[in-house]
Parts: sequence; C-alpha cells; structure tokens
Amino acid sequence: MLLIISEELDPTTSEVILWLVSMGKTPIRINCEDGFSIIGLNPELNSIEIQVNNRRIDLDSVKSFWYRNGTIECSFFRDKTFIDSIEGYPAGHVLRFLSYEWIVIKDFVITKLESLDKVLGSYSKTRVNKLNVLFQASQCGLQIPSTYISSQKENIESFINRNKYITKPISEIYPIQVSNTETLQMFTSEINFHDVETRKETFFPSLIQEQIDKWIEIRIYFIGEKFYSMAIFSQQNSKTKEDFRKYDYNNMNRMVPFRIPDEILEKLKFFVKRISLNTGSIDMIITNSREYIFLEINPAGNIDMISKPCNYPIEKEIAFYLEK
Repeated sequence: MLLIISEELDPTTSEVILWLVSMGKTPIRINCEDGFSIIGLNPELNSIEIQVNNRRIDLDSVKSFWYRNGTIECSFFRDKTFIDSIEGYPAGHVLRFLSYEWIVIKDFVITKLESLDKVLGSYSKTRVNKLNVLFQASQCGLQIPSTYISSQKENIESFINRNKYITKPISEIYPIQVSNTETLQMFTSEINFHDVETRKETFFPSLIQEQIDKWIEIRIYFIGEKFYSMAIFSQQNSKTKEDFRKYDYNNMNRMVPFRIPDEILEKLKFFVKRISLNTGSIDMIITNSREYIFLEINPAGNIDMISKPCNYPIEKEIAFYLEK
C-alpha cells in the first residue's frame, strides 16, 4: 500500500495520483483537512491502526510513504460535541494538555511511516533551520550571502555601512492578520543606514543580509538524484527585483529551463545528503559575474511552478519513484 499525506488543494498530489493510477496503483491520500483517529496502537509491536473519513487503515500494510505537506490533526479537536463536553473546566488548559498528548501519538505514527524502505519527503523536516542550512551549504563549498543577526543598533549600523543590504524573516514567511479584510505579507526588503538609525538602541534579533545584484534567479526541484532547474528573469522588473514573490501579474517574469554546471550540481547533491533530504526546492541566484549563490531550501517546494513553465515531467517522476 502507498500512503500520501498532503493538503486537499495541492494540485501536484492530485497529478501524481493520476500517474500512479495509470500504473495500476491505488494510493491512499490523507489530507491535513481530514480528521484522524486512533483505532489501536501497540508500541511493543510497533502496530498502528487509524481511521480517516470512516476508513480504517492498518499502517503495517503501508510499504511506501510520501509526505508532501500538511499535518495530522486529531478528529476530536474538530468535534464540537467533544469541545462542548469540556465546558466548565479551564478549557484552554485542557485543550493544551490534549494537544501535547496528540503530539506524542502523532510523532510515533510519523516515525513508523518514515522508517519504511521507500519514503519520499520528511514530516520531521517540514521546517528547516535557515541558519543551519546556510552553514551546511557553506561547508559543502557553496557560496552564501554575507549574513548577520543582531539586536544591537550599533552593530547593525556597523555591518550595513559596507554594502547594500536586505532584511527578511529568520524563520518562515508568516502573514499577519490585521483585520477581517487586511493581511500584512512579509517579503524581502532593502534596508539602508537611515532605516536603522531611526530605531531604538536595542530591538528583537533581526537578520541582515548582503544584497547581491543578480543576473537571474534559479529555482531547483530535486527528487533523489534528479535535479530540475528553472531560470527566473526577475531582475529587470522593479517589482520583483528584491523578491520574486511580489508577482507582477501584468508583466510576469520569464521562466525557462536551465542547466546547472556539473561542479555546482555535485555540491548541491552533497549538501542535500548532508542535511538528509531526498526531495525539496532550492533557491539560488547567479550574479552578473556568473557566480552561483545559494539562498535557501524548502523541503516541500512549489513543484507546479517549475514543471509547468519548463515542461518537466516531475509529477510523473515522483510517481515512478514511489511505485518502484
């Protein structure tokens, strides 16, 4: 049996499943929107039986597992009758306790699935530490931007006096809901000496990174030993120059297939093995002097945005990887 954990609206998962069906396989898909319940779990035998959408699944029969994205939620947390039943108690504390209980169960389930012989993706590595990733990339011989984190205005001022710099989240992009109709989005932004000069002497630790004039951006999706690369011509558009995600829908960036030099490709292969990922999306830039600079890695990545513009058979390749 092949088990997939994903999100309901993820188009890549749906396309991979169509390929698997054409190969005579019938995978089971669990979406993070689905409610999960435990029928039976025996730690001694490492035996787990779950129920999702009224369907019982014995995890002992699962031979291949793909973690695409999403999480595993306990069905009780979505049951209003259950939530109402704890009224009269400090509900917030009870739910917090139960969430800790569920984390232990969930981690055990994921550990069993990720111990299978054929696994693609990693739930336990859903989010990577960007600072550790930069360090590991540099240890593998990849160039990275000059990066600095401090909570001291004096130190930041000294650092940004040298070149042009940008700031961005240390962790992940997290939209901030301001009102029912307004959401603040986070992007990479240019920062100068004046921006820092007007701040207080101390502030929350902030990341400053060298701003590198680029020729093109490179988005790379990899699965096992296969790497698919795309060039994004974002530099000529003032809207996308600093951050490709500031999409200009009236003048979309040109995106074309791209071949990475063998020397860089070997370093990338060494790097992803070093951080124990067998799939994901890598962001790089190429400078005007044709230097390759590593930026970050996403363990899931947007596959659709690479496969469709470049006509890469990535979804088919994922299906073959899981089916073999």
